[in-house]
Amino acid sequence: ENFQKTIMSGTKTLSPGFDSKPTIKVHATAIFSILNHFMRRSDGDPRVIGTLLGKVEDGVIEITDCFGVPFIEKTDDLYVAINKDYHKSMYSSLRRITKKEEIVGWYSTTTASGALIVDNSSLVNDFYSQECSNPIHLVVDTTLNNETIDVRGFVSSPITLKEIAFSNMFEEVQVTTIMNDAERAALYHMINHEVSDEKKMDLLQTTNNKIDPDTVIISEIP
Repeated sequence: ENFQKTIMSGTKTLSPGFDSKPTIKVHATAIFSILNHFMRRSDGDPRVIGTLLGKVEDGVIEITDCFGVPFIEKTDDLYVAINKDYHKSMYSSLRRITKKEEIVGWYSTTTASGALIVDNSSLVNDFYSQECSNPIHLVVDTTLNNETIDVRGFVSSPITLKEIAFSNMFEEVQVTTIMNDAERAALYHMINHEVSDEKKMDLLQTTNNKIDPDTVIISEIP
């Protein structure tokens, strides 16, 4: 039976079905950009965030591109500062090139401990709620603890008390990654220096033999 995971402040619960939730399709080029952003981050920064670009059609969110956004956060307190001017400038520049890609949400990498969602995720999501309706949140696991590159997708809904929103509940949705053979090889070489020899081939192994050979499901709801 299908189910989805709900994550709030690090606590995991289960809720039935996700028929009303969107499906996320992410192009490999977007994953390359996220990994490149992470590898080029400043010393001491445990994770990175950025803006997801793409289109929404018939309940499917297709992520075709993204760009990193400078930010500062305090992990021991609820504090996030996002460079809004940089974000606005980057998006304006990209819109001059193509008007087909809209802001559909935001991405982050995992924390050093591998956490997917943290308390500050609500603050970042609030910012992107002003940039698009119902932003999706993509998380790329850069710890490689599971011997694979996990790409996880979430949607959020506010938790309110007397009509005042004070937090967000993140629900996991299905993610598929569109990747051809050339992109799969490029990903292999991109992460080659980050993992041991016994992990290398596992990172690029298709997790579902029944899907199209040009599409690799990197992570999906169990």
